[in-house]
Amino acid sequence: LLLSEPLCNAIDRTKKVLPILLVGAGNIGNEMIKACVWASQFGGLCKAKITVVDKNASWYEQKLRKEAPEFFNGEYELSFYDCDVLTAEFEAVLNEHCSDSRYIAVTLGDDGLNIKTALYLRSYYLRNDAKFENEPYICVQIDNEIKSQVTRDFSAVDRERINRKGWNLDSLNAQNYNLIPFGSKSECYSYQLIVNSEVEKLALNAHAAYEQLFSDGKESEDEMRSSYNLNEINRNSNRANAIHLIYKLYTLGYGIKPFREASSEEIANSNALVEELSQKLQNAAVIEELTRIEHDRWNAYMRSEGFCGSSIDEARIYKNRIGSHKFVRARLNACICSWNELDEVCREFDPKLKEYDKVFIQNAVYILGLSENPKINISKVFSKIIKVIFLQKKYITILMDIIF
Repeated sequence: LLLSEPLCNAIDRTKKVLPILLVGAGNIGNEMIKACVWASQFGGLCKAKITVVDKNASWYEQKLRKEAPEFFNGEYELSFYDCDVLTAEFEAVLNEHCSDSRYIAVTLGDDGLNIKTALYLRSYYLRNDAKFENEPYICVQIDNEIKSQVTRDFSAVDRERINRKGWNLDSLNAQNYNLIPFGSKSECYSYQLIVNSEVEKLALNAHAAYEQLFSDGKESEDEMRSSYNLNEINRNSNRANAIHLIYKLYTLGYGIKPFREASSEEIANSNALVEELSQKLQNAAVIEELTRIEHDRWNAYMRSEGFCGSSIDEARIYKNRIGSHKFVRARLNACICSWNELDEVCREFDPKLKEYDKVFIQNAVYILGLSENPKINISKVFSKIIKVIFLQKKYITILMDIIF
């Protein structure tokens, strides 16, 4: 979901805040909370304001504080409100805390309730806007495949009637509820998503980029594929890292578009844009800013997984035992700290810690399949780059086309 419908689509660049509303805090809602926190790291562009609404929101908050003690330490706002979405109390919470929401996910654990709540939210934001134009992204978790397909096309007015009246396409679109279903069981438990998805391929390329660096280019493709599958913690981290590359490109003014949807002009301009981007990724100031964003993203991700930062003194103690500044079983890592504090960790444990991410950023065009490098793009992804386009402050959706 965060790759196909990225949070950056909902950013209003005239504001410094990205308001996100998460309705439901169960198993899937909990993952959405964590993912939205690390995905919403945009540096100085904007800060996330995430509001969680659920019958037992405060209980889930305490559960999260126990499982991830440092999760609430980052540069983002995270609030929880106990509320039954079937009562008038829900509208009161929306009025007081969520009237500005731009990206919404509904994950209440029941298809019918999810759809009903999503439809209510669409109506709420439209009728409470003086111009009747406020349409935040509304993503709704639906298990059933048929319900998911129907929801995507669900219209408030019969389509045949619209056609008979001779109304134009704008009228047709204006009556669509524009809900974004995700998470159907047929998708979640499919080979395509688990093994062959865009995220998995990009994550493998991200892993390859780091392995090329760590092994001085001596590791073979088979060895990299094997090492990618050895450690699920690193594998998950690579997935998050790969997804967020799309978000980093957004901060520079670029997007990714499927080749099949690109116009002949966009295809013709693509190579020049790749060259332009490649030059930017050699600029010291750009690299520094994107690396800082990456460290913030990594901090938020690691904290969401229950890891905590360790002091230099603490890290020295366990390093004598395990030989590393990170102690996975204890969920400790000395690198979970501010960007400036990372300098001391570099001096103590590895002078190249900051350089690793800088090299990763410089190789973004190969990881994303924008330019050829068979030693990094080992999953053979292929995509086209476009300039970010704005229309009425809404970012036009960009997707990645990945082909064997």
